[in-house]
Amino acid sequence: LLLRLVWGLASSLRLWMEATAVESASDLDLPDSIPVRWSPRIASPVNVGSGILLPADYVEWDEEKLRVVVAHERSHIHQRDFYLQFVAGLYTSLTWFSPLGWWLKRKLSELGEAISDRAGLDAATSPSAYAQLLLEFAALPRPTVIGVPMAHSTNLSHRIERLLNESSFRSAFVGGRR
Repeated sequence: LLLRLVWGLASSLRLWMEATAVESASDLDLPDSIPVRWSPRIASPVNVGSGILLPADYVEWDEEKLRVVVAHERSHIHQRDFYLQFVAGLYTSLTWFSPLGWWLKRKLSELGEAISDRAGLDAATSPSAYAQLLLEFAALPRPTVIGVPMAHSTNLSHRIERLLNESSFRSAFVGGRR
């Protein structure tokens, strides 16, 4: 697990270094401290480190799609999800025998996505438009990287249900008796 984690980190960093810097990043409504790059090797937006990596076809996106994607990814950066998930992966690889490590890694990922989904939802015209965008990205083929992708196909139905049902969205942040 530790070797897989290190290999994933190295692959992500190599992908980031080989990507091309976005020239008109000021149009994305981002502070200069957040670098944005694009790569033909990915199909959906990914947060790598403290930057955003966009697919090559981002130039064809309409203004709303770009605004929603940037809001979602900016939220991941603000929460430092890339680093948090790396540390959670490191903890899980060192304590692979403990169910707590696996649960913690999964829960941190779910909470990070819920918070970033809220940011994306705030930038979208409607919850259904945002859900459609997630479905669009989840349907695209993509290689596995250690970054924080915008749409995982594994938890997508749960995320969409949470987006379309406000009480379900609130329950993602409120723990029950468990």
